[in-house]
Amino acid sequence: MIRLLRNLPISVKAFSASAVLLICIGALGTQASIFLSNLKTDLKSLSDSSLSKQQQVLDIAKGAIDTHIDVFRYVAWASTGVKPATLDTLEGQFRQESAKVSASLGDLAARADLTEPERVAVTEAATKWQRYVDAAHDTVEISATDPALGTVMLGGIDDEYTRVGFDIQTILSLVTMETRSNAQNLFSQAGLNQRFIVLVGLAALLFGVGVTFMMSHSIVAPIQAVTKALQAVSVGGAADVKLTDRSDEIGQMWRAISLFRRKLESDNQLLGAREQELTTQNLRFDAALNNMSQGLVMFDRDNRVTVANRHYMEMYRLSADLVRPGCSLRQLLEARQAVGTFGENIESYLARHAAEGIIARKTPELPDGRVISIVNTRMSDGGWVSTHKDVTEQCRAEQRIAHMAGHDALTGLPNRLLFREGMEQALAAPDRDNSVAVLSIDLDCFKEVNDTHGHPAGDALLRGVADRLRRCVGDGMVARLGGDEFAMIRVGAQSAEDVVLLAERILKTLGEPMKVEGHDIRVGSSIGIAIAPAHGDDPDELLKHADTALYRAKADGRRTFRLFEPEMNIQALARRSLEADLRGALDRGEFELHYQPFVNVLSNQVTGFEALIRWNHRDKGLIPPADFIPLAEETGLINPIGDWVLRQACMDAADWPAGLQIAVNLSPVQLRNRALPRLVILALAAARLDPKRLELEITETALLKDDEALLASLHHLRALGVRIAMDDFGTGYSSLKYLRSFPFDKIKIDRSFVNELGIRLDSAAIVRAVAELGRSLAMTTTAEGVETEAQLAHLKHEGCTEVQGYLFSRPRPAGELASLISTLEKRLAA
Repeated sequence: MIRLLRNLPISVKAFSASAVLLICIGALGTQASIFLSNLKTDLKSLSDSSLSKQQQVLDIAKGAIDTHIDVFRYVAWASTGVKPATLDTLEGQFRQESAKVSASLGDLAARADLTEPERVAVTEAATKWQRYVDAAHDTVEISATDPALGTVMLGGIDDEYTRVGFDIQTILSLVTMETRSNAQNLFSQAGLNQRFIVLVGLAALLFGVGVTFMMSHSIVAPIQAVTKALQAVSVGGAADVKLTDRSDEIGQMWRAISLFRRKLESDNQLLGAREQELTTQNLRFDAALNNMSQGLVMFDRDNRVTVANRHYMEMYRLSADLVRPGCSLRQLLEARQAVGTFGENIESYLARHAAEGIIARKTPELPDGRVISIVNTRMSDGGWVSTHKDVTEQCRAEQRIAHMAGHDALTGLPNRLLFREGMEQALAAPDRDNSVAVLSIDLDCFKEVNDTHGHPAGDALLRGVADRLRRCVGDGMVARLGGDEFAMIRVGAQSAEDVVLLAERILKTLGEPMKVEGHDIRVGSSIGIAIAPAHGDDPDELLKHADTALYRAKADGRRTFRLFEPEMNIQALARRSLEADLRGALDRGEFELHYQPFVNVLSNQVTGFEALIRWNHRDKGLIPPADFIPLAEETGLINPIGDWVLRQACMDAADWPAGLQIAVNLSPVQLRNRALPRLVILALAAARLDPKRLELEITETALLKDDEALLASLHHLRALGVRIAMDDFGTGYSSLKYLRSFPFDKIKIDRSFVNELGIRLDSAAIVRAVAELGRSLAMTTTAEGVETEAQLAHLKHEGCTEVQGYLFSRPRPAGELASLISTLEKRLAA
């Protein structure tokens, strides 16, 4: 009976007591019904709206964190040389996640239940997120080609991410506040109903203890229990009330409250998990920062440290207790000076730092000899980030290569480039009162030494000759121009007799026996002499006349010297005859192109061909390019001939498979032609050839004079997509300044170094250095003149990218290339 009464509606219980109580209880029932209805509605709204918004905001926050971590991971992997395929996969993941966050922000903004502050915060977050995505896209694209610059840009996108994170946190706070406000309203409404029911119960108490007891037992006590339970839930406690077996309004209300409590506990657990995930992501960011290959320190607008990684502190031997947020730039410099990693005057450095501004690139040398590359970049908030990279080994390698570029690797003597610079300086000296003599020296019968005693003995002989020439030259310069060819500059000769005495001393010195590997080897020499100003004041002309005199000395029986005489130019008659034939060769169609393949050593695939011109003279037959190309350059005929070669090579290449490159040699004369870019464009357009398939090869001789117009033409061509290669690198003209003056796509290692691989250690060292230089500058390295499998194995080991030579094929006419490609592919695949 008691259970039945307890389960009856409150209105029935009140009506049974008395009419007045019925009115009170009716009001109470109405209020309770409205309260329960509102409570159900509010609970449903709280569950469907507020909690749903919370979950949506948390998903957006997680997506933003994942996107930001992918950007950092991409830049870090790009800096460590991860495979492009892996980087492409990571980039796709980054783009997918960033797009998903953008879409989620759009869905959130479209919700009709957003408050005005929430809608404003969502709009701002979407705008800032788009800026962050754009900056992140730029950082990823730049990191693919320039990891160092990409690393620097991380600071900028990190600021953008911080702003987005702040807005997302603001949205979450607003949604959470709304949820708490709705819950508090529920609690307030419950309190009001409690007081109302208590008042009605007191009124009913006047009509009888029995009615009061029944009302208290059936209504007031359960509501008080529910209120206490709600209060316990609001402070995180447990609700020890069991009213789920009641079927009246109080039981329904308690079941609804119990459902809300379970939902709230579940959401709290989810928020805790999200918070733990954010903590883990922050730990990962710290790990990425501290495992960068560069030292990094970030300052605010007041030059105080905000972030510094472990590598920066280790690089300058600083303690973590010092390099902490708030530490000033001056304190850092004082600490570095104390441990010997800063050798400048602090006041002067700070004054210069303030005058130059934040953005700067510098490479200072530390007191301990290390060289550090420093890049300082301003951030949008007025602060700045500084990255530090130890480039000591790179600088040493560059110095070694720079020395090799100007000196002969075997003898240590200046090479042709340095010798020419020496001639220019001697001829241009303002205080020069006497003549300048140039001696061209060639060893007699040197080939017999190599054939008889071997190349190591020949190398030892050349080193001995170099030492003897150094002793003879005195204050002048002696250089090895190549092979057994040497040259000497003598400044201040009072007369030709002085130069003759020097030549006789050289002949005598070099004619004496030389002990080489236990053998007494005797080699003579021939010398040609040209004297400025009598024989010219131009370095090239002077050396040319000395060479002409040298040829006369050889023709006159060797082991002697000859002074240049104008009559020696009798050979010019033959030259003029050849020139006349050369002028009509193009019109007569006597030129043709042969092609020699390039092979990628990693993929074992043909990557392209080099176009090589051949002249089939109508009377003299095949004339080697070495015999007519210099003449064509001197006469200017190289321009129409080179234009024909370019157009014909592009037309032939247009019929090849799309992936194959065509390489065309350009002479210095062609490069000085201001119409060169237009000619290249016309050739590409006529053949309908993709500019990316064309590669133009130039030698360092074309860059001997710093010509801004020439560099502008090269930059114009490269902007079209045409690749530019440096040919004959390392043959005596190479200089690192040429690699710095223009971003070449390829370096071609001269065949002279390839021929001596496995024979001379210095050749392998030079090939290794050039290959490493190519990797550092993101340039392809191609080795010419590969004729044996042993040479190919050496080149693979040293890191060359491509090879070219008779091992794969001699130059072939265009009509034979289809069968050549098929044959090579089968051979390389075997």
